[in-house]
Amino acid sequence: MRFITIFRNDPNSNAPRPSDEEMVQHREEMGREIEKAIADGTMVSTGGFGIVNADSREALIETLSQQILKMGDGSVEFVHYNQFYPAPEASFARPTSASYPAGVIPYLSFDNATEVIAFYINAFGAKEIARMYGEDGKRVMHCQLEINGGGLMLSDNFVEYGLPPTQRSRSYVMQLVVPDGDMWWNRAVKAGCRETMPFAVAPWGDKYGQMNDPFGVTWSVSSPAKR
Repeated sequence: MRFITIFRNDPNSNAPRPSDEEMVQHREEMGREIEKAIADGTMVSTGGFGIVNADSREALIETLSQQILKMGDGSVEFVHYNQFYPAPEASFARPTSASYPAGVIPYLSFDNATEVIAFYINAFGAKEIARMYGEDGKRVMHCQLEINGGGLMLSDNFVEYGLPPTQRSRSYVMQLVVPDGDMWWNRAVKAGCRETMPFAVAPWGDKYGQMNDPFGVTWSVSSPAKR
């Protein structure tokens, strides 16, 4: 079974404030506990809340009772998490930082991420690395794609969790630098991208063009001009 857990500090606690040295030691100890839990599969992820595995509610309560003794004064709330993707009985391939491409990774949000993912696979040859759905089993909570060897992450908007639709911005362009620009360009246009700057030889000598995808994102293709 999978659960979402949230630890809350007790604002009315009269416990003495730990020293800076004690806090450093505490964080190190908690870090080791988290690493151990992730390694043995009892914890899937952590952050503002944790996603954990347990055989039953009773087993989880026993584990949390031991953990809270190390965390300090407070309480832990938990709720059963009905996982839709992947299936609860399936192994969960948890992406790690080692699986991410180096550099800055764009993270985009949409009202229809499932449709966007399918389009990017068709238009740009995207490879899907990982996908997680929200509790409703419909909206994408997180997806990691690889396009032309680079990383792209995206999700649906979750207004109820303070993640409203983002305003489309003209301040960025998703740039594809590829050896065969004509193939990339023609595939994307055929899939449904709209040309905004013709793909042609630019003043600096390369072929370059820009297009908008059906979801409002601007893409460019750049490749060496054939002599």
